[in-house]
Amino acid sequence: MSIRVVWDNEARTILRYDYGLRWSWEDFHAAEERMHAWLRATPHTVDLIANFEGGSAPPVGVFGHFKRAQEMAPSNLGMIVITATNLFIAALVRTYAEVYRPEGRGLMTASSLEDARRKIAELRAGTDAWDLRSQWPDGTQGIE
Repeated sequence: MSIRVVWDNEARTILRYDYGLRWSWEDFHAAEERMHAWLRATPHTVDLIANFEGGSAPPVGVFGHFKRAQEMAPSNLGMIVITATNLFIAALVRTYAEVYRPEGRGLMTASSLEDARRKIAELRAGTDAWDLRSQWPDGTQGIE
């Protein structure tokens, strides 16, 4: 599988997708199934880091697949932070957030994996009741 799904921390509060250079929608849906199983077995909120640091780009049809993934996600999925290490990924996230506003509120970009972890820690330190579908604390949609 060209998308690796791993727990990012020992507390199992952050799940991470590591995208390889080449991946398909079949890979994505297999990763999604694994994530859903892990989330259903976890009683607390779990945040997700979509790590594109490997330089990969999504195949054609990204908006439809990502929208479906958000709609099907278990209710304990928290914030989603995407490592947008290139302008193309950042532009996709920004456009997705504009086109699908309710789903886009749950997205945030980060410049690196460490930046993603820092942002999750900062937001979690501010509130334990952060809601994926709520407005961001600063009134924005979370896209930087």
